[in-house]
Amino acid sequence: RSSLDAGRGASSETCASRGRGRRIARRWRQWVTGGGGDGVLGAAPGVVALPSADGRRARRGRAGPLSGLGGRAHAVAAKDNATQEHSRRVAELAAALAHERGWDIEAAARIREAGVVHDVGKIGVPESVLRKPGKLTDEDFEHIKRHPRVGHEILKGIPGLDDILPAVLHHHERWDGLGYPDGLAGEEVPEGARILHLADAWDVMTSNRPYVAPMLPETALAECRRQAGAQFWEAAVSALEVLAEAGGLTGAELLHPAVLERLSP
Repeated sequence: RSSLDAGRGASSETCASRGRGRRIARRWRQWVTGGGGDGVLGAAPGVVALPSADGRRARRGRAGPLSGLGGRAHAVAAKDNATQEHSRRVAELAAALAHERGWDIEAAARIREAGVVHDVGKIGVPESVLRKPGKLTDEDFEHIKRHPRVGHEILKGIPGLDDILPAVLHHHERWDGLGYPDGLAGEEVPEGARILHLADAWDVMTSNRPYVAPMLPETALAECRRQAGAQFWEAAVSALEVLAEAGGLTGAELLHPAVLERLSP
């Protein structure tokens, strides 16, 4: 399989991408220290992009249906307190990765929404499994593997969410086809799901878990490089590298809250 080598020489394209990442990081720090304005970080270097009027109206229209998930989200959080914060972090990183991949602001907002609700299907997982402090058994894992499809079933009846359903359903598919629920491989996996899968795995690796200590960011990044082309889409790992070099993975927040607010419904 093809994988990223941390010691290889950087191409001119890679250097340009890293420079762009550093400029985006500088813009991010300006937002952190200056409070931001009525805009969001755009994919182009050093640009603050305003959501379109149509995009703002669409997100307002989805706010009602999405708020209807509040009860279910709280039910999941009651079973596993870590899930709610995990979903928020995954959503933020997925949006940042999508920006780095060149997605426009509306598309990035949608993958963020998918990240927020990607684990809502865990409402169907027994609390004893979600809170288990030790290693999961095969039977436990079968319960866990059902949550993407359960989440898809919950969300598909809500108007305005059709375009995020594939990312929710397939966020545990792997590039090599060894994921679940459908064993999709390569380009068969929707691009949003590929990005969400990496964001999800990154947070699992770097967060406190009952059964394992968190990895240091540099260790987690090395693991992502090792798995590029196998578990992960190489292009997504490349975007993660740019964010890491720009300092976007080391702070308490990936993006300033004022920016994230503009990506919200």
